[in-house]
Amino acid sequence: MLVYVALPMVHREDFSFNERYVKLIEELGLEVISKWVTSMDTITPREVFLRDIKSIEKSDVIIADVSEPSHGVGMELMYAFLKGKEIIVTVKAGSKVSYMILGMPNVKVIWYNSFDDLKVKLRKVL
Repeated sequence: MLVYVALPMVHREDFSFNERYVKLIEELGLEVISKWVTSMDTITPREVFLRDIKSIEKSDVIIADVSEPSHGVGMELMYAFLKGKEIIVTVKAGSKVSYMILGMPNVKVIWYNSFDDLKVKLRKVL
C-alpha cells in the first residue's frame, strides 16, 4: 500500500518527530511516498505544491498527524478528500483539532498517548 504521510514542517526546527512517525508507518509494512517530511525542502513553493498534489494522487491512503495546526497538512487532507482517498488522521491526546478535520466524512481518527500506542492503533485500522 502506498501511503502519503502528511506532517507539519514549516515551523519545525527538529524533525525527530517526523522521522519517528515515518519509521513507524514503514514498520507496519507500508511504503511511504512522502519521505521528504523528515527534513526541510530546498525546492520552491511551487515545486512543493506540484510534488505534493501528484504524490497524493498516486497514493492509496493519506495518514496525517494533526496534533498541531498546519496549513499545508489541512490543504493536503482536503485535496485527498476531494480525490476520494482513504484518510487516517492521528492526534496526540490532549490536542485541539479543527472541526473541519474531525467532521470530514469517512475520515478515521486515531487518538494516541505515545508512539507505541499509535503503532498498535494504526495496525488495527490498517
